[in-house]
Amino acid sequence: MAGGFTTSFAVRPQNHGKFMERVASNMRRNIKRALTECRSIALQDVQEQTANAPPASPNGDRGAVASGMVKKSWTVSVDEPTLSIVLKNPAMNTKGKSYTGYIEQDRKPGEGMPPPAAILLWLQQRYGKGDKRAAFLIARAIKRRGLYRRKIVQSTRENTADKIKKVLYTRFAELIRNSSGP
Repeated sequence: MAGGFTTSFAVRPQNHGKFMERVASNMRRNIKRALTECRSIALQDVQEQTANAPPASPNGDRGAVASGMVKKSWTVSVDEPTLSIVLKNPAMNTKGKSYTGYIEQDRKPGEGMPPPAAILLWLQQRYGKGDKRAAFLIARAIKRRGLYRRKIVQSTRENTADKIKKVLYTRFAELIRNSSGP
């Protein structure tokens, strides 16, 4: 007997229409819940990555939290149609430039001096006092030496991806469990 035996049959739940409505309703609810969880995970991770970033110079401390402005300014949103996490950081220096750009990329030696006013603010926040001359000298040293890149966004993306996948898989498994029935 060439080809063997093949058969197929459909298995339809009772009240097929109500079942499909329940699946759709559960799907919307589970996706919303999953995206809210993912947003929280990403925000926590980007703040941790900011706090634990490698030093910007051989003389520096760990973390990109000189004044705390960058860490506090992160916002995370979710683009629902694409299931994408969107990280934004509006923190600007006194010249209207993005702090995050300097942290994420780098500041090349000779590229320009950061505003001494920003360094003065950092000194005041970090040490409880500020000295204009010290701020100027630090800014000039940064201009001469540059700053290393810290890859906060890249690290967040790498650390967060598996956590987000786990949340999505868990929520979709719940969807299937909660939608099954007669």
